[in-house]
Amino acid sequence: MVKACMIGLGRTGKIVAKNMIGRKDIQLVMAVCRPGSDKIGQDVGTLLGISETGIKVMGSNLLNEGLRIFKPDVAIDFTNPEACITNATVLARNKINAVIATTGFTDIQFQKLRSIAVQNKVGMVIAPNITLGVNVLQFLCKIAAQLLDDYDVEIIEEHFKDKKDIPSGTAIKIAESISEGRGIEDSVKILTENDAISLRGANIIPIHSLRAGGIVGVHKVMFASDEDSVEIMHQSFTRSAFAKGAIKAAKFIVGRKGVYDMADVLNLEEALERFANKQRDSHA
Repeated sequence: MVKACMIGLGRTGKIVAKNMIGRKDIQLVMAVCRPGSDKIGQDVGTLLGISETGIKVMGSNLLNEGLRIFKPDVAIDFTNPEACITNATVLARNKINAVIATTGFTDIQFQKLRSIAVQNKVGMVIAPNITLGVNVLQFLCKIAAQLLDDYDVEIIEEHFKDKKDIPSGTAIKIAESISEGRGIEDSVKILTENDAISLRGANIIPIHSLRAGGIVGVHKVMFASDEDSVEIMHQSFTRSAFAKGAIKAAKFIVGRKGVYDMADVLNLEEALERFANKQRDSHA
């Protein structure tokens, strides 16, 4: 059984933690929140509205000590970029592999995370969106970008009103996948409607962001020509979708070294190759 540490007990982190309780393949052994939080010292079960688990929430300032006591195999981080890099450093020094589900990293912060994993020879899954379905959407968009290479592309993403990063990390990853599919090294991400129209061109992928209410997450990609359009969309109905992906990634990264993403966790490239081989065989 995989022993897991949950770092970050916000609205999503709590659901991920709750989904680990009582499972036979993964066991929550640690729960960590920011220093000074009123969650510190509470039983995780009480915090989640279930029966007590015997696991007491600790502050991230005691992460190093907690890791040495509870010895998790993997940690799942749903915090913020600055806290996550600090946590990742502590985890790596203790040879604990990590699933980074935090979003909003700058390019420099992202490279710092990669460096932490490589220098300490640990495994790390970096996934700005941990849900399984949206990673399949990202992969499909890469293929569509190759097939519909002269179509205009628009990305629309919607999230709850308090989400701080605009555009979402997932929308940026989708844009990067489309750019990769078309062989574009530096795509431009445009946020405003007027700029998206006036600056439209082959190397521009507009991203439109909406923040409202309690929307869990919607990502829609439109490929449009003068004759027709194709839309690919993913919508998260509940945050349990994040838990499913996070647990799958946590089980995947145990025993591995290096930096991975959810395409690796889902083995999407191999899945495409199997499909292509099947199609060739059927026409042979």
